[in-house]
Amino acid sequence: MLFVVAALDLIKNAQVQAIIGPKKSAEAEFVAHLGSRAHVPVLSYSATSPSITSTQTPYFVRTAAKDSLQATPVAAILAHFGWRAAVVLHEDSPYGTGILPALADALQSVDGAAIVDRVPVPSRADEDALDALLYRLKAMPTRVFVVHASHSLAAQLFRRASKAGMMSDGYAWVATDGVGNFVDRFDPEDLDSMQGVVSLQPYVQLTDAAKNFSARLMARSR
Repeated sequence: MLFVVAALDLIKNAQVQAIIGPKKSAEAEFVAHLGSRAHVPVLSYSATSPSITSTQTPYFVRTAAKDSLQATPVAAILAHFGWRAAVVLHEDSPYGTGILPALADALQSVDGAAIVDRVPVPSRADEDALDALLYRLKAMPTRVFVVHASHSLAAQLFRRASKAGMMSDGYAWVATDGVGNFVDRFDPEDLDSMQGVVSLQPYVQLTDAAKNFSARLMARSR
């Protein structure tokens, strides 16, 4: 929570006019409320938790896509392959749990598909904890898994799943953009463990409105 302490110091003592960051959704939610009370804009480029809204925090500006927007594409992937049931492995944090309601609704709207289990994965889980979790999942009849976690935790999870023989034929893994956005940060061993994983990545169509965004923002700021 060092960023929160720093933000509080900047607002109270430095009288900053705006704050850029922080990276994590949990930190952003707290800082957003601080900024709204002090009338200091908080611009976050990475906080994706859908629990942060402009109604509650009018001085919070999110430039990253909300995690809930990924729910429909995930459901579409499952529908394309005819997978009607999935287990969701999510990081045990505000970031990890934020997508669950939207994902359940999206799956329900696609031929009545469903989440058969929600498995929280501790953000600091060691290899033994991940092995125990995967052993339990391996005993379940469902072989379709949706992973919503930070790239570092997902890399650990996939490495252990590979060693457990759960990245072979008969298993299906779909990961949200917490993995897809950070492909360049994985080392070769991580990438080898992730062979066959389908992951999402946000895409912004380069329309005229997108091209003119900077000019329109500057004009409005004046």
